[in-house]
Amino acid sequence: MDLLNLLKVQKCDTITNSHPFAYADASFKYIYCFGLGVLALGHMKAIAETKKSFDELLENIRLHPNQQDRIIIDINNNFDYKITEVFKVMDTKEKQYAFAGDLIQLSNNTLWAQIYCENVTNHYMSVFHFTKMERQFLIDFISLTHKNNMKEAIKLYRKFVKGGYHISYELLRYLSGGFLIEESFENLILDQGETLVIDKPTYIHGHVIIRNGASLILNGAEVNINGSIYVESGKISIQYSNISVEDTNEKYLIRILNCAVVKIEDSEINCNFKCGMIQQEKGFLIVNNSKILHTKSERAIHFDGANLTMNGTMIEDAMNGGVQILNRSSANIDDCSFYHCESEHGAAVYCDSLSDTRISNCRFRSCNAKYIGGAVYFAYKKYGQEIYSCEYIKCNPQDSIVFNDFTQEE
Repeated sequence: MDLLNLLKVQKCDTITNSHPFAYADASFKYIYCFGLGVLALGHMKAIAETKKSFDELLENIRLHPNQQDRIIIDINNNFDYKITEVFKVMDTKEKQYAFAGDLIQLSNNTLWAQIYCENVTNHYMSVFHFTKMERQFLIDFISLTHKNNMKEAIKLYRKFVKGGYHISYELLRYLSGGFLIEESFENLILDQGETLVIDKPTYIHGHVIIRNGASLILNGAEVNINGSIYVESGKISIQYSNISVEDTNEKYLIRILNCAVVKIEDSEINCNFKCGMIQQEKGFLIVNNSKILHTKSERAIHFDGANLTMNGTMIEDAMNGGVQILNRSSANIDDCSFYHCESEHGAAVYCDSLSDTRISNCRFRSCNAKYIGGAVYFAYKKYGQEIYSCEYIKCNPQDSIVFNDFTQEE
């Protein structure tokens, strides 16, 4: 098999087989699998009918072979203690839904042990205080998707959400083996403490306004947007997500007027040369392990808040500069990469702040200023402006790659 085909197979396996808790703590995974083992290994007929499926599940959740062998021993010798641990660790709806979904799928492979498996599943659901709607949703969703009736599965999911419930898209994909759905929003307003979680492919047309304590959470989302996001006295969090700007009339994709903490983590935001990424006037901005790509017209990050923290992040193709730090904002930028940033002054980082700014272990490549500060420009030469252990490659002008540095290492 050639390399390309091998990668395709591995990608397919990841989508359909990887368990949502495959990378969870080993002790949690063992208790989780012990709980499932009560169904799969607690009755002789169940052992015969569920062995293949249960073994596959143990592999997909990446349970160590030594722990796999312990399950039957603990069922026989330490049942009361271990079952109590099962109920303790199932402390969120997401864990309970995943667990119940695994029970249902194991039960679907039974004939002679069907009554036993149904009783075990119903007992767990009762302990979890599942409503009738929760029970029926999981049973019907798994049945419909395994029959490849995705149209009815989508209707069922929307009804479930409309009923006030939430289940992650990642878990739906796992339970179905490939469930696909795309959401769309137009000129969305979140107000008065509302919370919207986006965790699936989503198209946004127009503006998203978040205000008066409302929250927008992007977690595992794939978002295409023709518009912008505006936050005033609201909250926004972006994790494990990809955002692509199709078009916008605004200078920035995201504008933060008043927000205590904005987090962007493990995400990629591609502005497609339509705008800057974010303008923030108050609060804290944390950007970790992310990519900010193809910004234009404005800086990728315009920060005028309390503190900016960036770690393990890359800014690439910033056609009007990378980061701008203003007034009394402080900043700590560590282990970041700036590739092909352009501006009149301070192509990668422009600092016009009276507070401390520390830049360390960063890489600047092909960053070009028209006048001064090919990589970094400080408006003031003052104590508290520090640059340590940074690398500069093909940055211009070469006689002022870093301007007004106070303690730069040569």
